[in-house]
Amino acid sequence: MKILIINTFYYPHEIGGAEKSVRILAEHLVKEGCEVTVLALSDNGEKKIDYINDVKIIRVPVMNLYNPGINKGKGGGFHRKLSKIIWHLCDYYNLASYLYLRKVINEPYDVIHTNNLSGFSVAAWDWARNKHIPIVHTSRDYYLFNPNCTMYSKGKNQDPSSYKIRLLSYYKKIMSRKVDAYVGISNFIHDLHMNSGFFSDVKHNKVIYNSIGGNLSERELNQGHRRDGKIRLGYLGRLDDAKGISVVIDYLKDSVFDFSFKIAGKGDEEFVEKLKNECVNDVRFIFLGQTKPEVLFNDIDCLICPSKWHEPMGRVVIEAFSYGIPVIGNNAGGIGELISPGYTGFLFDINSKESFIDALSSYDISDFNELSKNSIELSKKFTDERYVTAYKTLYQDLISESNIRT
Repeated sequence: MKILIINTFYYPHEIGGAEKSVRILAEHLVKEGCEVTVLALSDNGEKKIDYINDVKIIRVPVMNLYNPGINKGKGGGFHRKLSKIIWHLCDYYNLASYLYLRKVINEPYDVIHTNNLSGFSVAAWDWARNKHIPIVHTSRDYYLFNPNCTMYSKGKNQDPSSYKIRLLSYYKKIMSRKVDAYVGISNFIHDLHMNSGFFSDVKHNKVIYNSIGGNLSERELNQGHRRDGKIRLGYLGRLDDAKGISVVIDYLKDSVFDFSFKIAGKGDEEFVEKLKNECVNDVRFIFLGQTKPEVLFNDIDCLICPSKWHEPMGRVVIEAFSYGIPVIGNNAGGIGELISPGYTGFLFDINSKESFIDALSSYDISDFNELSKNSIELSKKFTDERYVTAYKTLYQDLISESNIRT
């Protein structure tokens, strides 16, 4: 099979989980004999072709005012806001991108698989359809609803049925009819798109969870946690308001539990400094900065995932499971469906301190070894092999179907 995978960014420019998932997919498909090309935005405004682990990467300039991964608008104040508005207007349907792709990408592919489309826009679907190539699209963010890709603004998750979101997504819903197969990385994000009117004409729609990444059998699993009765909590991720980290710190500060809370990740300097000031002189809170997952997971008993915004999936949950670490998570977005209460962790409502304390209390009286064993077992459902096989099967099904819509 000859496959073109489109994503806004590609390794080594990884700004989130989507880039990691796309890289895992591309590299494993190559190992299984597929010919894979990745199309992504370049970071210097020039077209270039390179190869990483036998994956061909075509990096092209963004056909817009600026690269969304390099800056968020030119200048400052009014001019910055104006450039962002113009950028998003162009990205609603980027005609320049369509014309550029038509000019420079001429190879025949069996399948075109689109992922994050910011910078290319839904014009990529038009280009693929005009080449009469089957299209798979995977939703890894909320770009089709809102160009901010998160649908989170001013401390709140936005309502997909609101007038603003319906207006922003109206034309993209029409364009989504050009897609042949639709994939969501969780039931939450899949159902949200389908129930909102996207991909109404697809032949296939399904959920394919992201994989953990890496060889599970090679992981060093901690044994003998909680021998002194102290709860060793951890957090891994970006430090910002949407992630709910400040709320959990506030909930924990005056709790009666004997705990330590290791916080791994980075964020806006002002926000991080504010968090640290809230915990000043409290030795229970330990800020580690950017930390490798295995380092944190081998030094905690339980991971806290308090994200306020609706995470499309939350790979960090299954990463923790693979190290035998149960998770206490906010029951929102894709995170809620990954955690089985009482089996691999516990769920809570981020807006309720009582709910969080109840979840932590339930964890405190549970058998850690049992939770850990269950977590490891569940993580085996998220292997790279299962992930790639699911996509490869979908590609083959599309190729075997002769009547591709035109």
